[in-house]
Amino acid sequence: MPGCGRAAQADSEGLDDRLGGSGAERAANALRAALDRGKFIEFHDVLFAHQPQESVDGYTDAFLLRMASQVKGLRGKEFDSAVRTMKYREFVGASQRAYESVGAPGTPTFFVNDTLVPDDLRENMFDRDMVGMVLVALGGPDQGPGPAN
Repeated sequence: MPGCGRAAQADSEGLDDRLGGSGAERAANALRAALDRGKFIEFHDVLFAHQPQESVDGYTDAFLLRMASQVKGLRGKEFDSAVRTMKYREFVGASQRAYESVGAPGTPTFFVNDTLVPDDLRENMFDRDMVGMVLVALGGPDQGPGPAN
């Protein structure tokens, strides 16, 4: 889904700045790489379920690749290289600057057609069966992988 990667990157630099390290930026880069393989939601779910303590810079390449192994069809030469080389570093930085420029209230923050997704719909942005409904409700195209409305 276009834009999903941007949601994951929101405030990655801020978290790294506050805690010292680069793990959040690395995780955002890996999530962007997962988007290319159509595995963003699945990978996000695995990372969310296994997130390291914020006080530890735990999103290392080894950790991210180990977690990616839990998502069928995600690991491969291109994905692994994107993780190790920070292929999407510029994208992550641009996402961070965009996040800061709109004064987002926190993470996750989503916009559809320049409309902030309200709190009561936000959790549906990670639900494969509901994301299309949210997009349609906010005037966007139904791009969710669930049934079309």
